[in-house]
Amino acid sequence: MKSLFKNSIYFVGYRLINVIYPLITATYVSRVLKPAGVGEAALAQNIVIFLVAVALLGIPNYGVREISKTSENDIDRLFTELFLINFVSTLIISILYYSTIDLLCLELNRKLYRIYGIILLFNVINVDWFYQGKEEFKYITIRSAIVKAVSVVAIFVFVRDETDICAYGLIFALAYVGNYTFNAINLKKYVDFSFKNLNIKRHLNSIFALSITAISNEIYVTLDTFMLGVLSTNTEIGYYSNSMKLMRILINVVTAFGAVILPRLSKLQHKKDYLQFNIIINKVINILLWVTIPCTIGIILLSETIVVVLFGRDFAPASCIMIILSFLIIPRAFSNLSLQVLVCTKNDTKTSKVYFTGMLINCVLNLIFIRYIGAKGAAVASVISEVYICLVLFNYSKELFIYKRNKKYVFSLMMSVISMLVLVKILEYCMLRLGASLMSILIICIITGIFEYVAMTLLTQNEVTLFFISKLKQKVGRTI
Repeated sequence: MKSLFKNSIYFVGYRLINVIYPLITATYVSRVLKPAGVGEAALAQNIVIFLVAVALLGIPNYGVREISKTSENDIDRLFTELFLINFVSTLIISILYYSTIDLLCLELNRKLYRIYGIILLFNVINVDWFYQGKEEFKYITIRSAIVKAVSVVAIFVFVRDETDICAYGLIFALAYVGNYTFNAINLKKYVDFSFKNLNIKRHLNSIFALSITAISNEIYVTLDTFMLGVLSTNTEIGYYSNSMKLMRILINVVTAFGAVILPRLSKLQHKKDYLQFNIIINKVINILLWVTIPCTIGIILLSETIVVVLFGRDFAPASCIMIILSFLIIPRAFSNLSLQVLVCTKNDTKTSKVYFTGMLINCVLNLIFIRYIGAKGAAVASVISEVYICLVLFNYSKELFIYKRNKKYVFSLMMSVISMLVLVKILEYCMLRLGASLMSILIICIITGIFEYVAMTLLTQNEVTLFFISKLKQKVGRTI
């Protein structure tokens, strides 16, 4: 069995690559395409990514769960059944998408939407769920690094001014296609298609239940951008899109610790090893607290500097939006963890109801808030909806494990966060008075804040810090 710690490191590495890529591209593209261009591209991206989620139904979570506990003798048949379901649903959605683009008499950049549709077409070979189920996180990380590196170079070469929005869209789409193609080529090492004794019907109830969760979640995630496009302007979409992009970057990293445990929890649940099941969840909860709290505080402290440095002064109004969205980090991390627990224990109906209700709440709140305060209203709606989803999912999932509260651990976190906050604010104030550049302020404040936080957690004997240090010592010891 693969090391859960190594899998976590690889998957966090994978998420970090997904952090660095949009961070570099957004920093560059924001200055080239400007807020209106970024908003136009973001609207097209979100529509297509939502349709990909619809086409996938609930296969990603269901596939990880089933692949992780299926014997090698049955895995070819299982993979073929799930692949065929995805193939048919993607074909239907693709036909509807391209037909709608040509039929709707809207002032859309049809060429841009056709380009982004390539992602949808190649979704037929989107089998990331198979590799996650097999816990092949090292492969996923290396593959992603190669594709993202090529994409970054292409953006710098081909996206030079505001007229290159379609070139940007094509590079963005081809990055997805590259990942999918690598997956398809690499599959022959693990699985073959098997068309004997197929029983597609056995998967449909669970897949459709999880599809409600996946689609509701995707609507909830992309609805803000779509409704801003209807009720507001491309500039507001640009402000919101870049702010949300940064939040998703951070959320993708912190949720990696939760996402990587789904195949392992599914195996433990299948073996009825409830003790180890409980130990892993407790450890992940503590790690999530260790990561998400300082991330949230850091974004609030440095929001204006972050926005101007990353996206340019044209995006300065987005700093307030970023502060609001920073409150997504903690609830999104814990709702994701709760989702993993509920999925591996086959509580699919509960998750679908929660995400569907959260999507409705988000829709209603967007209608109310966007009309009056634009992108800020969309941010408020997202936070309220996410807090609702987090609380309800966590309430359901806590029936399946026992969380052991540790006062010493809570005290360590509080002291570490407070010391980081005070030091960063003093440092930022002093550097501003001395006339330092915003870039140097941001870099020095982030590095100093991280160092102070880790040092204080070590001083207060924080169990997560000690755990990471022990693993690091073991790794260094083996190398030596």
